[in-house]
Amino acid sequence: ETGDAWAGAYDEAEAIFRDVLRRAPHYGDAVAALADLDIWQGHYEVALELIGREEPFNRGDPELMLRKARALFYSGRRDDAVTILDDLHSHYPEYPEATEFRTRSGI
Repeated sequence: ETGDAWAGAYDEAEAIFRDVLRRAPHYGDAVAALADLDIWQGHYEVALELIGREEPFNRGDPELMLRKARALFYSGRRDDAVTILDDLHSHYPEYPEATEFRTRSGI
């Protein structure tokens, strides 16, 4: 999966999101965006570490749950990704991004 939104300007985007998090720690949207950057670059374990640190502050955030499932899936941990997606579906059954990812990835 590639991120067209930043067209490869990952360093610049990362600096922006880290600045946002410096000013507003645990801001879910910035955490999700930073996790996306890591996932797009294939840094799945870095994304999982970031999400793991933020989960206590953003418990149940569907955006972070989806990023966690993506990072797990792309890192070869399919069963763990399915568990997260099942949990996500049970809490947010109408969440279209999760359904789309599940369909696209075949899980």
